[in-house]
Amino acid sequence: MVTTGIASFLILVLEYSTIRTMVARIGNWWAEGLVYAVIPAAITFLILQRSCWHREVSPARQTCSLVATSSAIVGSVIMLMGGTVALVWFLAVALRICAGGR
Repeated sequence: MVTTGIASFLILVLEYSTIRTMVARIGNWWAEGLVYAVIPAAITFLILQRSCWHREVSPARQTCSLVATSSAIVGSVIMLMGGTVALVWFLAVALRICAGGR
């Protein structure tokens, strides 16, 4: 699970840095968010599918489990990235205020 979390984070960073201009041409904020969420979720799903993730259960149940787990991993990574950005922004503003600036 740690490997898939790290892979999801790296894919999000690479995806944002490389295809940002192409995704911006879509024009809908929800479609852009969907592109940014589907690609890392699909790669996370493939990584988990190739692993030994519950080989003893039926394929349908395994697929449902993989979809739920990969969605949870990508959602957690996105929330962690958002929280980190918010914390850095808050600390930058707080340091600027403490230094006497506005």
